[in-house]
Amino acid sequence: MAICLMKVSEIFEIKGRGLVACLGVSWDLQEEFQIGQTVELRRPDGSRLTTEIQGIEHISPNMHRVTPLLFHLSKRDLPIGTEVWTID
Repeated sequence: MAICLMKVSEIFEIKGRGLVACLGVSWDLQEEFQIGQTVELRRPDGSRLTTEIQGIEHISPNMHRVTPLLFHLSKRDLPIGTEVWTID
């Protein structure tokens, strides 16, 4: 069963590292992000894109919040409101 890991509220690009997709709200994640994990991006326009998590960025070490790094994508590929889902 696919699980929604997060909904994107902000996107930052780190030169040489990729896009950082930031959480819009504090989700109760049922599983953690893993490097190499394949995820499906479900965009607000209904289109979907499959990609791989290339790294993990710690955005708030005190709160143990992490967010995925996605390579080979542009900001146009990952609009605000995109949901990041696990793949069965």
